[in-house]
Amino acid sequence: MGRPLGSPMSEKSDARAVPVNVMMRRPSLFGVPAMPILAAPLLVRRAHVEEAGALAALLGQAFEAETWDAAGIERELFCDETVRATLVVAAAGRLVATASLQVRPDAPECGWVRWVATDLARRREGLARALVIGVLAMARQAGCREARLRTQTYPLAAIPLYLQLGFEPLVTGEAEREVWERVIRLLSGEAGGGRALPPKEVSMNKSELLNGVREEYRQWEALLNQIGEARMEQPGAVADWSIKDIIAHLTGWRHRTVARLQAAQRGAGEPPSYWPAHLQEVDEVNAWIYEQNRGRSLREVLDESHQVFQQMFAAIEGLPDEVLSDPARYLPWLEAESVKPSDFFAHFHEEHESDMRAWLERVDKQ
Repeated sequence: MGRPLGSPMSEKSDARAVPVNVMMRRPSLFGVPAMPILAAPLLVRRAHVEEAGALAALLGQAFEAETWDAAGIERELFCDETVRATLVVAAAGRLVATASLQVRPDAPECGWVRWVATDLARRREGLARALVIGVLAMARQAGCREARLRTQTYPLAAIPLYLQLGFEPLVTGEAEREVWERVIRLLSGEAGGGRALPPKEVSMNKSELLNGVREEYRQWEALLNQIGEARMEQPGAVADWSIKDIIAHLTGWRHRTVARLQAAQRGAGEPPSYWPAHLQEVDEVNAWIYEQNRGRSLREVLDESHQVFQQMFAAIEGLPDEVLSDPARYLPWLEAESVKPSDFFAHFHEEHESDMRAWLERVDKQ
């Protein structure tokens, strides 16, 4: 059905008519978006071996050139030790989407996103996006530093999704370069490809940014609700720290983010630090934040966290349009060419989310 990886398309061919196998790479697993909350009754969970037949039917829809049966699914997805997990979206017990994580022993630093499939009747509902985000989060928890995947140039809908999730074309020679140049032209509408689709960096207006930031906040609140206040003071979430300590830690650093956003509103430079000025090392700042909050009640810590989030929303809303259009100039501390919702939750995603979720999984099993 498809040509081997790297087979170039002719000048008369079209990426939509002649599928070509291509590879994509996410060079880092930092900044993975938060898992979206799917509307009930949709549920993201791990697949069970008893569902091999249902998975075979689902994958058979997506990969028509391949033969899938329950025995093959059990062998490839459940008995192969390199396949760390298979995620599914279930709707009232019926599987409607799936994706798997594979980590090969010869390259343990790389997590492969494999076998992404969505029921034909449930496409464009964000199911594949949720599953790929879930696989990326598991890859990071498994110690991987990057992610890769294989896809085809047709259907094109998958490639914009992967670009939006931080994947980049993996080009190893002129053949792949030619293929990707044609694909990008199609996605940009330059070769009759229809509506232009966003690349990796997406510029947002203020309303879109605020909606995205509030969605990130809802995901944060959902995680805290999963943990529950009764367990937030148990030590051991990260070394001796409790979930309460992590929340206070993140709030301490978020104070700086709010001050920086407020300074950008005024057109001012870097504001004074939230902590004493003589503290210069990160470990010193972390220790100061911990000591400031160690004796406070859980309710005080949660209330302050909520208040600082509201201050952050207000600060973003008050930013002049030129700040958002040129963050490299006005928000240099973001180190980004465009402002995205995940930028304001990067500390959580990159340094603490995996620890919190891993701790939650451990205590749930006790």
